[in-house]
Amino acid sequence: DLFRDGRGVYTVSLSLGIALHAMDAFVVSTVMPTVVEDIGGAAFYAWVVMLYMTASIIGAASGGPVKLMFGARRGYVAAGLLFLVGTMISALAPVMPILLTGRVVQGFGVGMIVAQNVALIGELFPGNMRVRMITVTSGVWAAAALVGPMIGGIFAEFDWWRGAFWFGVPIILFFTVSAWRALPDTRPEHVIPLSRFPIGRVVLLGVGVLAIGATGNIDALSARLAALTFGFILIWLTIRLDHTAENRIFPSRPFSLTGPVGTAYWIFLLLTMAPMTAGIYLPLAYQILHGLSPLAAGYLAALLAVAWSA
Repeated sequence: DLFRDGRGVYTVSLSLGIALHAMDAFVVSTVMPTVVEDIGGAAFYAWVVMLYMTASIIGAASGGPVKLMFGARRGYVAAGLLFLVGTMISALAPVMPILLTGRVVQGFGVGMIVAQNVALIGELFPGNMRVRMITVTSGVWAAAALVGPMIGGIFAEFDWWRGAFWFGVPIILFFTVSAWRALPDTRPEHVIPLSRFPIGRVVLLGVGVLAIGATGNIDALSARLAALTFGFILIWLTIRLDHTAENRIFPSRPFSLTGPVGTAYWIFLLLTMAPMTAGIYLPLAYQILHGLSPLAAGYLAALLAVAWSA
């Protein structure tokens, strides 16, 4: 059904968008120990993922406004181009700060892709097919778990971690071109001007998440608690300001335990905590503590995603 009546091109395009995110996650987690060995920056090992996820949160929060400003096709393609630029910066990075910059750009692009992906599923598929399409995109993670560690492991075995990033460039180009040709050029009824983009709330959200994530590199307990408190205050302030805004980035009462939306948000939050922790550190632990090859370490870590999709 997902491939009938012209829906096949949408199914492929939206699945490709999720595949980019999933493949990147498994490839990068597999090659990161090799990256640290080559260009250093072991103290910032977790920052490669943390900054990427922070930027993806900001990108996801920006996805709705971007779609309203530029339309479905242009917004989706712009996200793909950002992901492409970030991937190339990461591939060329001579030192860890440049790699972190590339990961920020990548994260912002992929966050916009994921957010608009969910919105487009609601627009392009009738109600009885939306759950099926979400299931397909979830299954993409299992496919990426089988392929991603192999790609990252092969490049890591040859001590050419940059190749893992360059490998993704033609795939991202194909995704961007196919999205431009496949998605309808819909324009929003009420276009939001650039001046009304919720940049203040997006910045508050980003700084808040960054403050919480940065606690992993803070040793003093008092400073860590201060950073956590500061981060949670900024996130609370973002949600509070968003509640009364016209161009909102969150649904109503996103963390209320008395409504279905808020309960779902808490479920998403709690379900992803443990997999994120394991996904960041297990490949490093397998290689450094247990002496496994990058390929073996990548596949052991990928079992998590296979079980998730199952």
